[in-house]
Amino acid sequence: MSSFWGVGDKISLDQTEVEISAENGLEFTEHNVIGLYIPPQIKYFSGQESRLSFDIKLKYDPAWLHSSKITAGMGGSTLSTTRLCLDGQIGAQSLFTNVKCYAGNRATLIEETDEYNTMVSVKYSYEANDSIRHKRALTEGSSQWTAETRGTLGTLKSHQSDNITSPFMKMRNKDAVATTNDTTLSSDSDFLTAHIEMPLHMGIWANNTKAYPNVLTDGCYVELTCAPNISVFRTLDTTNKNRSVKNCPKFHGVDAAGTNWTSGKKSSDIWLTTDNMQINPQHCPFTVGEEIGIINADTGYLYNDDLATKISDPLIIQEINFTSPYTILKFYNGDGNPNNAGLGISGGDNNFVYSKALDPVRPNTNDWKPTYTLSNVKMLVHRVDVGDAYESQMMSRMKQGGVIEFDLPAVQCHKYSQLSTDTQATINISIDHAKAKSIICVPTSADTVSTKQNANSQSPHTYNWGGDDDAYVNSGTNSDRWGLSGCGNNLTDYSFQLNGIVTPSRPVKCSKSSSKDNGIDGAQILELEKAIVGAGWEPLSFADYRKNFCIGRVLAMDKNTVYNGVGVDTRLLLRYNGSAPNVNTLWKNYVFHIKTIQIKSDDITILH
Repeated sequence: MSSFWGVGDKISLDQTEVEISAENGLEFTEHNVIGLYIPPQIKYFSGQESRLSFDIKLKYDPAWLHSSKITAGMGGSTLSTTRLCLDGQIGAQSLFTNVKCYAGNRATLIEETDEYNTMVSVKYSYEANDSIRHKRALTEGSSQWTAETRGTLGTLKSHQSDNITSPFMKMRNKDAVATTNDTTLSSDSDFLTAHIEMPLHMGIWANNTKAYPNVLTDGCYVELTCAPNISVFRTLDTTNKNRSVKNCPKFHGVDAAGTNWTSGKKSSDIWLTTDNMQINPQHCPFTVGEEIGIINADTGYLYNDDLATKISDPLIIQEINFTSPYTILKFYNGDGNPNNAGLGISGGDNNFVYSKALDPVRPNTNDWKPTYTLSNVKMLVHRVDVGDAYESQMMSRMKQGGVIEFDLPAVQCHKYSQLSTDTQATINISIDHAKAKSIICVPTSADTVSTKQNANSQSPHTYNWGGDDDAYVNSGTNSDRWGLSGCGNNLTDYSFQLNGIVTPSRPVKCSKSSSKDNGIDGAQILELEKAIVGAGWEPLSFADYRKNFCIGRVLAMDKNTVYNGVGVDTRLLLRYNGSAPNVNTLWKNYVFHIKTIQIKSDDITILH
C-alpha cells in the first residue's frame, strides 16, 4: 500500500547474466538468418544491459591471384592481398540488415527494423564523441583514430586506418626494429578471429530503459539477417587513393638521398618519407605480396597504371625493410621491375604510394569475393529477478481480467527509389502510428557496385561526398559505404507536408550541406538535430553532416509527448534546382514511434 507521504512496495532485485546460443546453426555467412529464442523461464531481463555476442573471421578470396609471371618469382600462386576490416564507424553493426523480434509463439511480431545497419550508421554518426568511439572500438569491431597511424599532412582524422591494433588482422612486423625486415607473405592465416559483444538497437533491447516482461509474452524470438558481402568489407584509409590520398605513405625516392625515379631508370625498391607516421616497418600499412601504385595527389596522375607505356611489371612487395629513418619497399623481380618509360617520379612532389591489390595493373578475370563467417553466436541476457511475490500478484490480477500495457520505442523504415534524372520528387511516408516521435530520411546510393568497387571506393562507381581532403579532382573523397550512408546529391531544399500543410512554413535550404564544398546550411542542421532528439538519441557531433547526409523532421521532441499520425497524409517534397543528383538513390525513411504491447491472460495485442 502506498500514499502520497510514503513509498510503495519495495522489490528486491537479483541480477544475473544468461547465455542463449543460436538455435539454427553453428556458423553463419551472408544472407543467412540467425535465430535466438529467449525462453519464458528468463522472466524479466534488461535489454539495455544485454548484448549480442559472436566471433567473426574475415577471409581473402582464394581466386584473386597474382598473374603467373609474378607468382613464378614468388615461388607459386599467391593471393593478391591487402589489409581488410569492417566499417570503421559501426563495425559489426554493419553485419545485419534486418532484425525482427517476435513473441514466444513466433507468430506475433512485436517489432521489426528493416535496413538496421543504415539506422545504426546514422545513430553512430551523430551520437558520437571520442569516448564513445573508443568504447565501440573495444567491443563492437569498429575502428578509431590512433596516434600511431595518424596523418601528419593536414588531413581529417581517419577512424579507419589502424593497422597496428586491428582486431581482424595480425600485427605485421610486430617485433620490428631498425634491423628487422618483413619478408613473410600475407595469407589467410593473418586474419584473426575477432570477438564481438554489441548492443542490439531495438525497442526490447538497447533502446529500452525498462525491464522487459519476457514471461508475459511466452518468451522472445529474435531473427537477424546477415548482410551481403558487398556492404561489409573495408580497406584502410592509409592504403586507398580514393579516400583522402594524402593519408597514404609518401614517396621519398629510390635511395636515402631522395633521388628521383627518372624516366627509364630501373630500381628494385622505393623509399618512403616519415610523413604519416611511416617511421618503421610496423607502421607500414602494406603487406608483403601486396601490389602498389604511385599517384600524384595534385593532378591524380597514375605513374604505373598502363603496362604498355609506363611500366614493365606490377610493383609487388617482396620485403619491407628499414634504414633509419626510412621504410623501404623492395619488389619482386627487382632487376627488371620497374622499367619506367613515362614521366619521372619526383620525391619532392606530392607523390603517394597506394594499394593496387583490388585494382591490379594486370586485371584479374575473376570478381573479388572475400567472405566472412560468424560463429558462437549468443545473446548475453541480463536477467532481472523481481521475486515470487511480485510476480504472483501480477499474474493474479491478469487472471481477474486485468490488462498489462507497456511501451516500446520502435523504428519503421519506408523506402523509396529515386532516379538520378529526377530533379523534383515527392515521397509518401506512412506515419500511421498513434505515438509518432520523429522522421529521419537517409538518401543512400542505389547505383550498382561490386564488393571490390565498394571496398576500394572506386570512382565513378561510388559516391564522392567531397570535403577538405578532396586532394585531386573528382576522386579525392569517395565513399566506401554503399547503401549505408546518406548522399547529399546536390539537394537544393526540401519540405514536409502534413495533411496538406507545409512544415516548416518555408522550404528548408540544404544546397550547401548537400554539395561537395559549399559549406553548411544551419536550418537543415537544426531540423536534423531536433529530429535526432525526437528519435531518442543525443546529438553530440555533426562532423559527418556531409559524409552521412540526412534530413529530418521532429514530430514530438519532448519525452512526454507524442504525435498522432494515424490518417495523416505525409509527404516529403524534394527539389534539385542547381544540379541533378549524382547517383540513383534509395531513400530510407525511418519513422520513430512508440508501440504499446497490450497483454491479457489469453492474448497479446500490438498497438501502433
